[in-house]
This record gives sequence, C-alpha cells and structure tokens, in this order.
Amino acid sequence: MKAIITKQATFDLSCSAEQLKFSILNADTFGAEGCGKKASYILDCPVGGCKAVQNTQAQ
Repeated sequence: MKAIITKQATFDLSCSAEQLKFSILNADTFGAEGCGKKASYILDCPVGGCKAVQNTQAQ
C-alpha cells in the first residue's frame, strides 16, 4: 500500500521518496508531504490490482 502511494506521490509532488512523509487521514485516505508540497490519496482497488488516486490537487 505504501509503495503504491509513494510511487504516485514522487511523481505528483516532484519529490524523492526519501523526502516524503506519510500519514493516515482516515480509513481510506492517506496524506503525502514533501518538498514544500502536500497531497492526499485514496486507494482504488478494482479486480486486478490497486492504484493511488490523488484526492486533492497538490499544494
């Protein structure tokens, strides 16, 4: 789960994985923060695998 969010957040926030901090915002929403930006993500897990979907616009 963290690996999926990390991969998407490094791209969205233009920030290396080592600089990112993660938090659980609620049961299905996760926050990522780094390089002066932050975003929230939900996991979408249809049949065949999960993907991280940005729930807010990166700030």
